[in-house]
Amino acid sequence: MLVFEFSFVLDCADGQLARLKKIASPLGHHLDFLMDELKAMLLLGCITIRLYRDTGDDRLLIVGLAGLFCLAAGLSLTSFTRRPEYGAKPPTEEGQPAEMGARKGPIGMALNAVEWLLRIVVHYPQYRGSSPR
Repeated sequence: MLVFEFSFVLDCADGQLARLKKIASPLGHHLDFLMDELKAMLLLGCITIRLYRDTGDDRLLIVGLAGLFCLAAGLSLTSFTRRPEYGAKPPTEEGQPAEMGARKGPIGMALNAVEWLLRIVVHYPQYRGSSPR
């Protein structure tokens, strides 16, 4: 558990250090995202196998595999929606999303707030301009 927690500390530090030294890049941002998701898949896979081996309950194995599918689908969907071919604006020089919270009107502002909250929940508060407007 300590190694896993230490990996989160290093994950946070590397992005902050890259931005501080002005060496952040879109490629680095994508690689960081990929490594985060691979780490999550490895953790979920290990927990699934451990629970299945300890209990022998096939339902836990099915739930774990469904969770891995959802995680992979989320990774694919995120990568898909960031592509310029599908209307996403190019990222900033640091690799951050070009536009955050730009929606107008009451519904748009509500969506901005929900997006901001969800980014905090999924641990992506490093996005600039991610406060609700």
